Amino acid sequence: MFATLATEMLENVFSYLSRRDLTSVTRVCGSFAFCGRLLLYRSVEFCSADPHIGLTLKLLRENCKMGVKILSAILTTHRPAVGEGSRPWIEPDFLVHWKRLHSLELRGFPFSSPHDVQLFTSTLRRSCPKLEHFTFQPQFGFLPSEGFELSKLKAVKWKSELATIDMPIMPIMTASIDSLTHISFVGTVVHRRDKPYDEFLQLQFPCLKSLELGSLLHSNSEPRTNTTITKFILDHAGIEHLSLGRSRPKYFYFQFDLDLLKPESLLSLKSFEGFPENITAMARLPVHSLFSLASLSICCQKDENDQNQPVDEMFLAIQGGVERTLPSVRYLRFNFVVSFDHRMTLNQTSRAHLDWMDKLSHICPGVVEFWGNLPPMTSGHIIKMFEMYEHLETISLMRLSIFPHMPTSQAESYLGNYFKDISEKCKKLKTVVARKPPFTQLEDWSFTLKRDRDGKLTAVDEDPVRIDGDKFNWLQ
Repeated sequence: MFATLATEMLENVFSYLSRRDLTSVTRVCGSFAFCGRLLLYRSVEFCSADPHIGLTLKLLRENCKMGVKILSAILTTHRPAVGEGSRPWIEPDFLVHWKRLHSLELRGFPFSSPHDVQLFTSTLRRSCPKLEHFTFQPQFGFLPSEGFELSKLKAVKWKSELATIDMPIMPIMTASIDSLTHISFVGTVVHRRDKPYDEFLQLQFPCLKSLELGSLLHSNSEPRTNTTITKFILDHAGIEHLSLGRSRPKYFYFQFDLDLLKPESLLSLKSFEGFPENITAMARLPVHSLFSLASLSICCQKDENDQNQPVDEMFLAIQGGVERTLPSVRYLRFNFVVSFDHRMTLNQTSRAHLDWMDKLSHICPGVVEFWGNLPPMTSGHIIKMFEMYEHLETISLMRLSIFPHMPTSQAESYLGNYFKDISEKCKKLKTVVARKPPFTQLEDWSFTLKRDRDGKLTAVDEDPVRIDGDKFNWLQ
């Protein structure tokens, strides 16, 4: 019966299925295979090291309608195996039918000859008119420093765990300078005079709304770096989301130049990510927009003695002696540096963790989503950490924060008992997410709490989910 429905109607029916269920339907029923693939291939990941990549590309090449449906794509290029030759693993004009492509991420670059680069570039420009988001992550192959300029992009991201002075993504930013709204450096960066990152900070992007500067690995002059980034930020008054870094690979970090920062600076700011010292500087001035933030991400450094003076100073600066709060914060990220070990005892939290979480609940009373790294905890210690957050709907923690003390999937009937107490303390809690460790093939897991009309827990559904580890919720 369903097999006779029009493709558009089947797409509407199948769009409500999870990716796992949709994959099962596509494999089991041949009548639904084509329609299922149209949905599955809206978001694709192709890797040169995949032993079946040839068959996958052949399937798409022979079904142009599937290419038209693709909205986002990740192309990963690895070093060819010995004997494979130098021929690209994907044709430079392979994207010719991807007319709805919205987002493209290149992990490595698949082409080396000028002819292939030119054909790939012209295909993107001509056949992918809706392309707005471009991401590049250095791996095998080099992004061309010229001839690969893409215009009219709205978002550009450079992802590199190893800081490089050369950043060939700069020509793309320049080509899209009048349209870019989101610029992101993920990983570490080096700031030196007259080098690409410094040249980037001299540019003006009239539509910029989101800026992530990356984590500072090295600077020849910290005062000059802080002055340069502060001028750049203040020259872009429309910034709504600002990140000054997520880690400190060494002792360097971005900080505001307080001679330039004013209380009325950053009037459009809705989301901020940075270190306790950054927030302390904003609170002491004070920068007015700090107290109307909707999203706040705090990156704490590891301290072996459970004492973290910058964090304590941050709390004092925010309160300002008059019990000030951040009442508008809905999304809170509090990132401890935690070393996970399977041999850890049942509970690794300390009095400092509990004290900081308690203070955060008073300073940010309206939090609905918490994202963080916390040490391994039993269900009882999770309650102690979160019982003060009365509006909390979502908790996102690392797998090893909760998995070692959680019933296995073979004992699903006990999940209700595990989450029962926290569901009673946090009466609006809907979801607990267990994030996978970075750089692993494990899955993220989501536990959805089902309640009756009286708010009592009736069941817990668990499902694998996919989470973008680079992104934290903020108002787009």
